[in-house]
Amino acid sequence: MLKVCTLFKRKTGLSVLEYQSYWGAEHPNFVKRLPGILGYTQNPPLPETFETETPIYDGIVELLFADSAALKHLSTTKEYQDLNRDEEQFVDRSTIRIVLTDESVLKDHAAARDQLIKRVTFFKRSPRLSPEEFQQLWRENYGSAVAASPAVQRYVQSTPRLGGYRDGREPEWDGIDMCWFSGIDQAREDGALALLNGLIDRDVPSRLFTRESIVIKPLA
Repeated sequence: MLKVCTLFKRKTGLSVLEYQSYWGAEHPNFVKRLPGILGYTQNPPLPETFETETPIYDGIVELLFADSAALKHLSTTKEYQDLNRDEEQFVDRSTIRIVLTDESVLKDHAAARDQLIKRVTFFKRSPRLSPEEFQQLWRENYGSAVAASPAVQRYVQSTPRLGGYRDGREPEWDGIDMCWFSGIDQAREDGALALLNGLIDRDVPSRLFTRESIVIKPLA
């Protein structure tokens, strides 16, 4: 299954309340008409986090497709064009970044996920590592440690497909992970950060905190 992570900043001039209200209430009407989508989740940053820091993105969308052919077909449809036009109501489309990934669920003890705090973390690998080396170490070292934490109720790694590195290209991120916690204080703690030494290009990775909204629930 293909997981597409779409990242964006909101349209200039819109408040946090304005864009999140439109995105959550009106935009799903267009999403639900799209053919071939097996899952669709919205991740708006917690409004209170804007008071202390500017989130790296104003929104993260997770879309699931059977394969890349389904994604390619979607782009040819009228429904997709309608969706793009509606995005202009609340998205600065020049900021959209898309990462094609494979999802690995390393832990899943969560119930009522929409009530939990979800921490989304973005990773850029150290220049000394190949994409393959980073992915293996990220999963086996850091990922295993995060999944072992009692505070983590669900943990997912979204690994960019290696095709995104062909011909000198680089995806926006070398890894995106998602952790679910019962509260924001737990979400802000990460006892496994030291295991990222030598793996990423900065001391602390970029993060965003959200409560997810599942618009199209994937089949079990």
